[in-house]
Amino acid sequence: MKSLPQQKKVPDTTVSARTVFSSGPFRTHRDFFRSGDGNTFTVLTLGAKTDFLTAGTPVGGDETAAAPGEKPGGSRERFDVVARLVGARPDMPSYDFAGATGLRAGEGGPVRDSAGYLLFQGGMAVRPGPYTAYYGVADHSIDQVYSFKESVEVPDFHDTRFMLSSITLASRLERVDGTSAGYTRPFILGNLRVLPRPDDVFHNGEEFAFYYQIYGPATDPIDGRPDLDVQYQFYVAQETGPSGLVFTPLGKPIHLTRQRTQVQGYTFPLKDWPRATYRLRVQVTDNLSEQSSTEEVSFRVL
Repeated sequence: MKSLPQQKKVPDTTVSARTVFSSGPFRTHRDFFRSGDGNTFTVLTLGAKTDFLTAGTPVGGDETAAAPGEKPGGSRERFDVVARLVGARPDMPSYDFAGATGLRAGEGGPVRDSAGYLLFQGGMAVRPGPYTAYYGVADHSIDQVYSFKESVEVPDFHDTRFMLSSITLASRLERVDGTSAGYTRPFILGNLRVLPRPDDVFHNGEEFAFYYQIYGPATDPIDGRPDLDVQYQFYVAQETGPSGLVFTPLGKPIHLTRQRTQVQGYTFPLKDWPRATYRLRVQVTDNLSEQSSTEEVSFRVL
């Protein structure tokens, strides 16, 4: 395996993400961010496969021709997307993702992921705990309203032990102008534009992109930064055993030494990867405390 190209940093508030719902014309994804007030900044993403909607405008229709937030001619946008988190216990609050905190399209125009879903995103600080998420999608082109719900567990990130966040697969990581360290507007994390991936499927010629965060490392008493060694090892599924797929190492491990940031994000092109199921194992060693932590993520190449 060749070494990874230049790393692309992801802001240090990124915690974890998960694609949790995919049915018919909609899918959802959620990201969680560390917040300094004891809450968890929760970002909800909804994708609409517009050509699946009954009598809806096909892909390439009005929503792609319009300016951001508008249909051609300055009329209202085709879709309004709102969400509400309702606490699963009587003592828990509810949160409305509407208005300024509603789920919006990208500021530079409509945003689509690698599967062609039109994406909408919004976020706010939420108290950790279990919720039911209610989504509402109004398609003004056909005066149709869609709704569905799902369970959401908002995590609590007060744990200070050395550990890694989950590894998140991305459709795209791109640098943009910006200096903020956190989530600033739809699809913008600091100086990166991040599109959540709809699934774990890649094709040859695509970029393989992922990001994750490192929690609780010791810091240098002089400059206040960590000293981390990172190892990436890819595995390929060779056969199915009694307990499922059996993975064997693919190539040599990739070593990155003396990393001084807690957030890592990388992309590299998939070229001539055989059709198979793969696994990426990330191991990070804290050189100051001599602790290690490991996380894995599986993906498929078709």
